[in-house]
Amino acid sequence: MKKNIIAAIAVIGAVLVLAAAAFVLLNDDGDRNSLDELPDGLRETDVEVNAGGRWELPGKITTNAETRNDAAAVIVQGSGPSDMDGTYGKTYVYRDLAWGLAQYDIDVLRYDKRTYVYGAASADNIAKITVMEETINDAIAAAELLRDLGYERVILIGHSMGGMLAPAIVKESGGLFDGFVSLAGSPRTMPEIQADQNLALANPLNISYIKEVVAGELKKLEDLGKWTESQLLSETIFGLPGYYVKDMISRDAGQIALSLDVPMLFLQGSEDVQVYADKDFAKWQEILNGKEGAGFKLYDGLDHMFMDAQTGSGTQHVSWDVIRDIAEFITE
Repeated sequence: MKKNIIAAIAVIGAVLVLAAAAFVLLNDDGDRNSLDELPDGLRETDVEVNAGGRWELPGKITTNAETRNDAAAVIVQGSGPSDMDGTYGKTYVYRDLAWGLAQYDIDVLRYDKRTYVYGAASADNIAKITVMEETINDAIAAAELLRDLGYERVILIGHSMGGMLAPAIVKESGGLFDGFVSLAGSPRTMPEIQADQNLALANPLNISYIKEVVAGELKKLEDLGKWTESQLLSETIFGLPGYYVKDMISRDAGQIALSLDVPMLFLQGSEDVQVYADKDFAKWQEILNGKEGAGFKLYDGLDHMFMDAQTGSGTQHVSWDVIRDIAEFITE
């Protein structure tokens, strides 16, 4: 049972398919910054999130300063187990963000995700694991670590599911975060997004079957509030434990964001095939229309990892435009 639950959480969302080619980034001053290795002038310090606690997590703080800068960011990962670099093939999305932002005088903390380090031991009762244990508690602990180190300004950068949970994390943190960036996050529920992902993968030969399966899963979502404790612990929705889904959808990302009084920035790639510009990004804009401190930017040609969706196989990096825009948001 434990293996089934942690395996289900590991496959939240569709499988990432990344195709890319090596290239060099160019900053505003014309200096070339290769992110294939730690850029000159940066250094990294090993730290522990939840140090001394049951779920210690290895992390790194990247800086360009002798001691530290005034502003810092915490990177909160997407769904499934992930190391601190966000390693997928030859891409390292979270490492790219850390190394890029550090060149703009912003220190960055990234850390291995709890489900990556501990697997089925990631909660006291894995059958009742929620996003609190999987993501939120550790993100708050990371902010506490930075505050204890003396940082004056701390910003959350959440990617994918981390971007979806960013408003909830800020709310739960009790003032530890001064704002957040949501990279390919969504105010919709995970099952709603999964329904679209499944339908997008259908073809003329199986579309009727896929539609039938998706309709059945959405009906289960509709009835979730009536499920007994036993059903929540034994039934799934799109492969995710009912208990996990019920907790997650209880956190209305859009309404929480609307209630927050912090700067927030929502970024989206136009070629993202997991979180959709016309549905998820547009929904953020609809909910937060006119809200002071809320910014939005859509990047033409970028995918779910904020990399060029059209390049060939090999090593690719996060767009420098994205890194620069995040840096400007944090330092303005």
